[in-house]
Amino acid sequence: MTRIRRIDPEVVSYDWNPMVDVVWKSGMSCIGIVLTRDVHSGLQAYIGVGGGNNEETDKKNIAKWGSKLSFQEAKGFFPYLKKQEYKGAK
Repeated sequence: MTRIRRIDPEVVSYDWNPMVDVVWKSGMSCIGIVLTRDVHSGLQAYIGVGGGNNEETDKKNIAKWGSKLSFQEAKGFFPYLKKQEYKGAK
């Protein structure tokens, strides 16, 4: 099951990184792919496992501890991404 939720970056923002978007893949585990925006370095996507109990906590933990995705990997989950906005894209 895939659930995509668009997040308004003006509404959801954390002191460490504003959350831009999230995609959840669920089955036996809760896998999250989060897209964050850093004001200095641009967009960055992370993938990780969530506990499945609290969506906000899972998003924060994945953004903090998850594995970074390359631009090409992130584009698979967030097709609207532009290379010039993505952190480290060449």
